[in-house]
Amino acid sequence: MPVGPKKSKRQTEHTHSGVQRQKRSDRLSVQLEQGAFREAKVIAAPPGEVKMSQVLGEFVAPYGDFAETEEAYRSFLTLAILAWNAACLPSAEQETLIAQAVSRGAPKGDKKLRAELRGIIDELVRRKKRRFAQYTRMIVAFDLVDTGDAYHVTVLSTWPEQRERKVWPLAQDPGGQETR
Repeated sequence: MPVGPKKSKRQTEHTHSGVQRQKRSDRLSVQLEQGAFREAKVIAAPPGEVKMSQVLGEFVAPYGDFAETEEAYRSFLTLAILAWNAACLPSAEQETLIAQAVSRGAPKGDKKLRAELRGIIDELVRRKKRRFAQYTRMIVAFDLVDTGDAYHVTVLSTWPEQRERKVWPLAQDPGGQETR
């Protein structure tokens, strides 16, 4: 299910072959093995649960059109997932995670950029708590694929009853990109 912003009128035919699915699965497995949730029990779509890729798409929908490139959308998803996971943590751990993200995401002397980054994260955390509070699963990995007319996001998340309380390692974000 495409969940990213609609792209320009470029209309290309794209099919999700078994080979493409396996490549996505392999990329997600690598992210999972290298991340903070490597010991967590993770499943792509638990029976009876809503798909987290669909929930994430709804969560970021108001902001998606601001990302004009695949890389910009990937970066925004990384930030949105960080805010999502922070909102699932107790207040003290949430604050620690956000402070670390802002510290590593903006140059130390650039107070304006740090304030803007903090404002975006805080807005996303409020949105998560206000409109998506019923979803307590943490997002542990994602994959983004350009389908030609939209972006397709695949998400791995923790089981609903598993409230893993690990702070996200900032050496690598959930999208597999190195952070500053």
